Amino acid sequence: APLWLEVFFARAFNHDNDSVQRFVLGQVLALDQGAMRLSETFVLGQMLPRFSHRIETLFPQTDLQKSFERQVTTFFSAFVRCHARGPAWAARRLLLAIMDVEAVHYTPLRLVFEVLLQVDTHGALTAETALEVLGFFFS
Repeated sequence: APLWLEVFFARAFNHDNDSVQRFVLGQVLALDQGAMRLSETFVLGQMLPRFSHRIETLFPQTDLQKSFERQVTTFFSAFVRCHARGPAWAARRLLLAIMDVEAVHYTPLRLVFEVLLQVDTHGALTAETALEVLGFFFS
């Protein structure tokens, strides 16, 4: 994806209005990762942490169909499958990135685990990685 597009989205993520932030996140989630290929830095550094803030706005209890959750898992599944370094690399990076996000609710972590279960990521979680993740989780 062009850098200017990622800069535009990053600026929109910082808008004062929660509805605007949610709208922009929805637009980014709708992008075709196979064609657009947003950078790993943008997806894991700019987008992923956004799902741990304003949980009640992003994942309202009134969304009985869990449509936004489906958008999130579809997006991150595509990110992992279409990553230039392969799904195993991307799955490991996604797992380590979600462990680095300050969690205020379990939903983002649950969605990332759901993505990792959906995508064939053989070889992504070595014993060393598992110990590293457990260290992050319990610290």
